[in-house]
Amino acid sequence: MKKTAATVQLEAVRKEYDGGVVAVHGVDLTVQAGELVVLVGPSGCGKSTTLRMVAGLETITSGRLSIGGRVVNDVPPSERDIAMVFQSYALYPHMTVRENMGFALRLRKRPAREIETQVNEAAETLGLTQYLDRQPRQLSGGQRQRVAIGRAIVREPSVFLFDEPLSNLDAALRGEMRRELAELHSRLGATMLYVTHDQIEAMTLGDRIVVMHQGRVRQVDTPELVYQRPADTFVAGFLGSPPMNLMPGVLVGDGERTLVRPDAAPSLAIAAPSLNVLERLPQSGAVVLGVRPEHLRTSASDGTSADGFDAIVELAEALGHEQLLHLRVEGVPLTVRGAPGVRPAVGSHVKVHADPAHVHLFDAASGVSLRRAD
Repeated sequence: MKKTAATVQLEAVRKEYDGGVVAVHGVDLTVQAGELVVLVGPSGCGKSTTLRMVAGLETITSGRLSIGGRVVNDVPPSERDIAMVFQSYALYPHMTVRENMGFALRLRKRPAREIETQVNEAAETLGLTQYLDRQPRQLSGGQRQRVAIGRAIVREPSVFLFDEPLSNLDAALRGEMRRELAELHSRLGATMLYVTHDQIEAMTLGDRIVVMHQGRVRQVDTPELVYQRPADTFVAGFLGSPPMNLMPGVLVGDGERTLVRPDAAPSLAIAAPSLNVLERLPQSGAVVLGVRPEHLRTSASDGTSADGFDAIVELAEALGHEQLLHLRVEGVPLTVRGAPGVRPAVGSHVKVHADPAHVHLFDAASGVSLRRAD
C-alpha cells in the first residue's frame, strides 16, 4: 500500500442498547500500524459489534476510539479512512469485476486513468486479472470474495476491517483464502482488524488474537501464548481442537511438596507444576486442572497400578495422522491425542498419565489462571 498504515486504539469502548442490554463492556485494545489482529469468540461475544463500532456502523455508547491518532467517535464511516469486507460478498450482479472493484473510486470522481491503474494493480495482487470482464455469477465463491477484497484494496485505506469474510466458503476454499490473506497482509503491510469464530483462522492469521466472551476481552496475546498460557478456563476451553481437558481438583501437601489431585481420581497426585511461576495458591485449595489432549498419554491398565487415571474408553477416533481417545474418569470426560495405532475397544479400561510440566492450574472460584504473568 502506498498510504501509511494507521494505529487503531479503543479506550474503554462500550456498547449498550435500549433496555440496558450491554453488548460490549469497556474494550481496551491497541492495534499497531501494520498489525493483523483477530477478534475471536463464540456467537454473541461482541466481536462483530466491536468491529462495527470501529467502522462507524454502530454508535459508541461510551469510551474513545481513535484511528491514526484522530478521535473518530462522531466521524461518519466514509470519513474514517477504512475499508470493510463483509461475510456476504455484496457485489453488484450487473457489473463486471472491473466495475465492482472500481465503483467506490468512481463515486469519489477519481480520474479514469487512476481508477484503471488501481484496479489493475489490485487484480494482479489477487490473481483476478483474467476475470476483470466477467460478472459475479461467472465466478466461484473464492473468486467473488477476492473481488470484495480487491474493492477494499483499491481504496487504499489506512485500516482494513474483515467481518467473517470466509464463513460462506467450503473448508478447502477457506484454507486457500487463509493463505492468500496472510500473503496479502505481508505484501501490503496494512493494519487489519479481523473478526471470526473460527479458531484456525485466528491462530494462523493473527499477529495477535483477542479472545472475547460475553462482551468482554478475556485475553490478548500472540496465538502461541494464548494457546500455551490461557488466562482463564474460558480461553483454555475455547481455543484448541479438541479443547483443553478441565477437571476440578484440590491442592494438598505431603510434607515436602505441594501436590494437585483431581477430585475425579483421588489416587492420583501430581507435583504442582512450576510452583515458582505461580502467582498465588488459593487458600481453599480448590483449583481447576487443565491438561491439553496432547499432554496426556495412555497405557494398558493392569487393574492394580495406582499410577495414572483409571479411565474407560467411550470412543476411539482414528484420523489418519493421529488418534483421539474419548475417555471417562469417574464421570468426568477426558480426551487424549496420540499417534495412530491399535484402537482400544469401547468399554475397555486404560491408564492415563499426565505430563506434570504441562498441567495448568486455575482458581476454582474465578477461573483465572494461577500462573504469574511474565
